[in-house]
Amino acid sequence: MVMAAAPEARGLRIGKALLNLTEDVAREQGFNRMFLYMTAFSLQAIRLYRSSGFEFTGDKTSPHGTEHLMEKALRSDSCNDATEP
Repeated sequence: MVMAAAPEARGLRIGKALLNLTEDVAREQGFNRMFLYMTAFSLQAIRLYRSSGFEFTGDKTSPHGTEHLMEKALRSDSCNDATEP
């Protein structure tokens, strides 16, 4: 899934709302962790993800440049991958 806020909508907390909704749906579906890739140039997105509890876990190179891998436990007792509900 790809999510982004239009440039004119940035700063209106739409990204935070989308992220919260995505996390809620993942929890309802029984997932324990969320993973995301993001491009290195978006400092606003990095702040959003870090303030939401995501942590950097690595980098990868793609046709879009360097992408950061981030992940977050959705449950405090989480030790399973996102693919294991």
